[in-house]
Parts: sequence; structure tokens; C-alpha cells
Amino acid sequence: QIEGENYFDPTTGFLYLLIRGTEPVDYKIQPSVVTKVGATIDIDNFFEGDVAGNIAALLGIDPSNIRVTNVVREGRKKRFAPTWDSSEDIVLELTIEPPPLANLSETATVSGTPTMDITELKSVVSKLTNGFQDGSIGSALGINVTSMATNEPIYVPTPEDMVG
Repeated sequence: QIEGENYFDPTTGFLYLLIRGTEPVDYKIQPSVVTKVGATIDIDNFFEGDVAGNIAALLGIDPSNIRVTNVVREGRKKRFAPTWDSSEDIVLELTIEPPPLANLSETATVSGTPTMDITELKSVVSKLTNGFQDGSIGSALGINVTSMATNEPIYVPTPEDMVG
């Protein structure tokens, strides 16, 4: 265990930190966009594509900013579906945020890409919403998108916000 290690539990919303010793620990909060996309997919071919890369191209952002965090099957296959029907209802969970910073005083991430600010993340939410409404998300991924839910990124106060 290393001082400063942390874990965010998305179910409870709690951030757990390992702090011990006498040295100060600096934490920088990075806002992120969490999106859940409901879809009907062809289970045999879904994992052959580059989901993160296709969404990144649609949104105009670096693919290293997107992580597929979970794929949840909605339920059992339809009881009377033909045997040739390999479609499946899923919920695809994505987190959009830049990789961690290489150093708290820098703006480059560990992958060498610039970090995303709150304005860029809000733009991502807008593009995701528009992409759901006009069908371009489904086209980019090659799936039938049936629903979408997106959390707005949290605003992280800056030192300038703290001035009286």
C-alpha cells in the first residue's frame, strides 16, 4: 500500500484515501463524464470493433480519454427468438476523462496528451446528446441505440473562485 492511493466507489459516491505519515498529500479532482448507452447488439460481432476509438472519432477527442467501464446484459435472450438471432440487449457504460496528470503542476497527462477542462467535457455531453438524438452514435458503433443517460461533469473550483 502506498500513501495517497485512492479508490472511488461509484455506487456510494465515496472516495477512499490512504493517508498516513507526516508529509502532505495533494489531490486534484478531475471531472469526468459518465454515460450509459442502452443498445441492441449482435453479440457475435460487437467486441470485434473499437468502441472507444469509434466514439472518440465521433466526439473529436483522443481515444485515451475514453474507457469502457462495463457492459451489462439486460436480461436473458428472448424466449422464442429464432436460433439464428444472436442479438442481445445491453447497457454500455463509458467514462470520458483524461488519463491522470504526470505531475500536479503540469497540464500533460501520463499519456502525453493535454488534459480536458470543464468546457471540453460539457461539449462532450452536448455532442453525446446530439449524437443520440440524430442516430450518429448508433451508426458510429454499428449498433441499435435504444437509450442513453449522461451525468454532467462536476465543476472543480479553482483558486480564483476562493478569493473573497
